[in-house]
Amino acid sequence: MRKRFANLQDRVREIWFGDDSGPDSLLARSFRACDDCGENVYVLATSCRECGAELELLAS
Repeated sequence: MRKRFANLQDRVREIWFGDDSGPDSLLARSFRACDDCGENVYVLATSCRECGAELELLAS
């Protein structure tokens, strides 16, 4: 019974939150490449930490 319940929880989690088998897509979407140096920067950053370039805020 316990295994069946755990299996049901996994199925519900997958339906509501997507498949957890891959990398965290929210974390992957939180960063983008700097236009000048290519370093990963936070999506809402206004400047790059590595090269200091001003970044355009992208709305999507």
